[in-house]
Amino acid sequence: MVEPSVVSASSRPALVSDTTSYLPDELIAEHDIKLVSLYVALEGEQQAEIRLLANLDGFYERLRVSEEAVTTSQPSVGDFLAVYEPLLDDGVEIVSVHISAGISGTFQTAVQAREQLVSEDRGGERIHLFDSRTAAGGMGVVILAAANAIQAGASAEEAVARAHEARSDLKVWFAVNTLEYLRRGGRIGAAGAWIGTTLKIKPILTFEDEVEPVERVRTRSRAIERLVSYATKAAPTPGSCSTSKTPTPPLRWWSAASRSSGAPRSSPRRWDPWSARTPARACSASDPPPRRRWVLSRAGARRSRERQPRPRIPSSSPDRRRSTDRSCKPPPQLVE
Repeated sequence: MVEPSVVSASSRPALVSDTTSYLPDELIAEHDIKLVSLYVALEGEQQAEIRLLANLDGFYERLRVSEEAVTTSQPSVGDFLAVYEPLLDDGVEIVSVHISAGISGTFQTAVQAREQLVSEDRGGERIHLFDSRTAAGGMGVVILAAANAIQAGASAEEAVARAHEARSDLKVWFAVNTLEYLRRGGRIGAAGAWIGTTLKIKPILTFEDEVEPVERVRTRSRAIERLVSYATKAAPTPGSCSTSKTPTPPLRWWSAASRSSGAPRSSPRRWDPWSARTPARACSASDPPPRRRWVLSRAGARRSRERQPRPRIPSSSPDRRRSTDRSCKPPPQLVE
């Protein structure tokens, strides 16, 4: 964890990003984040993405009825200079966080703008660039980590270090509901899109510098189940600090008949995770392991009764009949 140094409010670093984080306007205003817009083109019409964010529903409706693919383009060097120059004139340092360089040239354009300002001796060395190596919601998490550090009084270097920490802890999985836009963008062929749509295939993807496939499942509900599975495996168990994937050994059960003799008996059980939920909280090293609740099924209880040992008369006894006494007491002995 980065321990921020004391920085006055007037000299706090400025935070710059591009429009691909899609953070809500309230957070943008709260943290005073300066945006550099990418460009989106549909049906021959190109406009700044920041204008589309005001009416995303209308844009998606146009995209749904259009037969053409959407194309995007990165900001120009002049777009970055228009944001950087006023901030540098105010004498502040800049933390600039951008979409992954593996899928966009936006970060490289920011590097060119910084180099131009350095060569012109206009304070470009005060710009600290950070490649988030992700996009959308994942990028928003990284930006907010840097923004919170700045509000806490961190310097530009410390804010970038906090962004590094947030990115190293970040894992992103997502699934697409339709293959149509992958086909339009040239990611898959028309035949593959048709077969995948017919079979209701939902690819699950991850983001590590670039978009990478993880697996393919059928139906949307199955895809959501797998996403939940990935998330729960990567996160610690609620109420516990342990991230071990080793399952807790099953509990033992003693029946009423076997308690007196002390003989343990195992019983078929299933763990009900929904009834064992506890609210998420901060963990400490002294926390005990989480308690799990086990549920005995009816079928398991019936099988347990069927396997209940029945006492028998010793073979040395003349009476070989099965005793009707179900207790563990020995059968009565015959007296001559």
